[in-house]
Amino acid sequence: MEDEQIAPHSELLNLRSSQAACFNFLFPLRQDLRLATGVFGQFYPTMRQVTGLEFEYTGPEVITAWLGEPPGGKRGQNRTSIDAAVFWDDQDGQEHAALIEWKYTERGYGSCSAFNNASASEKTACLGLNVWKNPLPERICVLCRGVPARSRRYWKHMPESGINLVAFRGVTGCPFQGPFYQLMRQTLVAAYLKQRGVQAQVVSVSFAGNTSLHHLPKMLLPLGVNDVIGAWNRVLHTSAPPLVIIMVEQLLEAIECVGLREHDWREFLFDRYGV
Repeated sequence: MEDEQIAPHSELLNLRSSQAACFNFLFPLRQDLRLATGVFGQFYPTMRQVTGLEFEYTGPEVITAWLGEPPGGKRGQNRTSIDAAVFWDDQDGQEHAALIEWKYTERGYGSCSAFNNASASEKTACLGLNVWKNPLPERICVLCRGVPARSRRYWKHMPESGINLVAFRGVTGCPFQGPFYQLMRQTLVAAYLKQRGVQAQVVSVSFAGNTSLHHLPKMLLPLGVNDVIGAWNRVLHTSAPPLVIIMVEQLLEAIECVGLREHDWREFLFDRYGV
């Protein structure tokens, strides 16, 4: 983490924290890319080889300005960071990236901190923002109004990233207050990479027992489904790769299939995480 300028989360020393769990499960795959190919190739049949695995990936340096996020700092701190990014080539030489959002005990995908910390009048404006009929939602959004640390450009890039705001017809209030906020930002990173020739897709990795993670807030129920993954995919254009979910249990089955059923690392994961 020090070598890669990755900021440790405040709960890193808690093995139940997502950052700790993500490292514990995936770091051996970063150390052995042939092993990583054997594991992730079971989810991507066209994979030829894994070429890299990065933690708290923030994309090329210029993406910070593209997103309108604060410069400086470390990966995983005050900017859109991908918990783990798996880079791979297919049989035709096309570059791909699986942008992994890793969850363990969290009850949701997070929420917009700007809304949570907003004044009463700002929250009222957010709660009254109907993005499907407002041509300039950035004029109301507290992430875009004057403060340098909040001069985000997310709204500007949503259409080109395949996020269809018209799909929120019937949703009252900014739909990015809750779990869609994090998924939206990761989708923007995927779109940025696609513009540069990398076929990127957001992947949610979570534990089967954590059903609360996929609970959809009431305000988003007009989308017609009652889980976060399905609802978010309804918002995406067909030109955008859908959000996919891989359960940790499936990942472990893939690890065992490459001959690591009795490996110390596999036993470590069972002892610490009960899977």
